Amino acid sequence: MITRIVVALVALPFIILPIWFGGIWFALLALVIALAGGYEFYTLLTVGGYHPALPLGLLWLAALTLTGLQPEMTLLLPVLSVGFIVTYV
Repeated sequence: MITRIVVALVALPFIILPIWFGGIWFALLALVIALAGGYEFYTLLTVGGYHPALPLGLLWLAALTLTGLQPEMTLLLPVLSVGFIVTYV
């Protein structure tokens, strides 16, 4: 229990500061979190007997996450979403 509290106190500035500064720092934080979650998800798929395209899937996930920096590109999000789904097939 104490270990979790210490880790949370150490990690808190690394989470709060990018949110506070915003812009590219927040985008990088979101990218790191998304890629960590995507890697874990693909690892679980592999353990379950599936064979997803890990590098391609993480690349698409990074592109999807970074589309938040370009909201004026309306077709970018649907195209990347379809491509990300295709990596599961």
